Amino acid sequence: MLTITEFTKKYGVKFTVNHNDKMAGLASLSTSPLCNSLCMERAKNPATICSHCFSVTMQKRFKGLREMLERNSKVLTTIIIPAEDMPRLYSETGYFRFEAFGDLASEIQVVNYFNMAAANPHIKCAIWTKNPWFIDRAMNIYGIAKPENLTIIVSSYLVNDPMPQLKAKYTFIDKIFTVYTKEYAAENGIEINCGGRACAGCGRCYENAGGEIVNELLK
Repeated sequence: MLTITEFTKKYGVKFTVNHNDKMAGLASLSTSPLCNSLCMERAKNPATICSHCFSVTMQKRFKGLREMLERNSKVLTTIIIPAEDMPRLYSETGYFRFEAFGDLASEIQVVNYFNMAAANPHIKCAIWTKNPWFIDRAMNIYGIAKPENLTIIVSSYLVNDPMPQLKAKYTFIDKIFTVYTKEYAAENGIEINCGGRACAGCGRCYENAGGEIVNELLK
C-alpha cells in the first residue's frame, strides 16, 4: 500500500492528522463546503446548522486550509482512485473520520471513501453526511457495499430536528446526529450524549456502539 506521503504526492490529496480539542488523536480526510453547492445553499437558511458552519469560518482565517480542502474536493469528487492506490491509514486512536470539514458532493466521492475504508480494516472509520442519497446512488450505480469498519452517520441539517425520515429511507445509516439549542433540549428532555467528551475517549460513533441517537448542543 502507498504511504500517506506517497498518496499525497501522487494525487495531491492531503489528510488532517493534527486535530485538536474534541478530535485530538484522530485523523481525517475532508473536502470543502465552499465547493459544495448543497452546503452553500443550506447555509442561507438560519434554521440549519449549516448557517453556523465552523469550517467556513476557519477557511476564512486559514488560507492553507482553504486551498487544501479545495484541492481535495477537485480530486475526490471527480476521479475514482484505483483501489490498489489506497494509502495505509493511521491515527493514534485507531479512529478515522471522513468529512470533518465538508460533506459528500458526488457518487465518485463515496466510491473513494468506501474503497479507502475497505483497504484499511485495522482502522475504525466513520462518516458524517447530510447527503445520504449520494451513498444510495453509489451503491446502486457501482455495486459497492458498505465496509464493515465504516459507520455511516446522517447529520441532521435542521437544528432541533433529528429528521427521522432519512434513517427510515436509507437502511445503511447507522446513526442520527442532531444539534440542539440548550433551551430546546431542556424544554423537551433531550439527552445530550456528545460534546462533553473527546471522541478518543468515547468511541460511540467509530465503534458503532451506544445506540443510534447522537445529540450535541449548539456551540
